[in-house]
Amino acid sequence: MTEEKLRKVEILKDSKWQEVEFAKLELDNTVRMFEPDGAPVCMEEDNSTMWKVTKAPYKGVNDVLTIEIESLWRPVIDGKYKI
Repeated sequence: MTEEKLRKVEILKDSKWQEVEFAKLELDNTVRMFEPDGAPVCMEEDNSTMWKVTKAPYKGVNDVLTIEIESLWRPVIDGKYKI
């Protein structure tokens, strides 16, 4: 049996990033995610790396936990966030 690797999820709270479980995300959280290898998750549509949660976690297709988000655009250049 293989172990499924999950993305790391962080929320911005009191001006600091804190790791949280995906299932504990809440409406209006500012969130960023990282692949298991540490690379930031980046949306293809706009290269955003930070989002606002617009719908709290729910079971989507195939019972996969899903959220809905709104982009808070923040590009990644050379593997580092740029403001």
